[in-house]
Amino acid sequence: IGKKENRKQIVLRMAEKQGSIVRKDIETALKVSQSTAILLLRDMVESGLLVKVKDARQTKYRVVE
Repeated sequence: IGKKENRKQIVLRMAEKQGSIVRKDIETALKVSQSTAILLLRDMVESGLLVKVKDARQTKYRVVE
């Protein structure tokens, strides 16, 4: 498994466990920059793995059911 696929698996597990995640969760858990977290989340949304849910203050991501 490549680095990107490994990161996706970690993100999916976090989202399933917590119900939803925010970009900052990804930055902290994966020790990546804000831009890397944004690109990873965008890719996962476009791939249909996560769904973007806008909140008043932040954007949350949930696993697609």
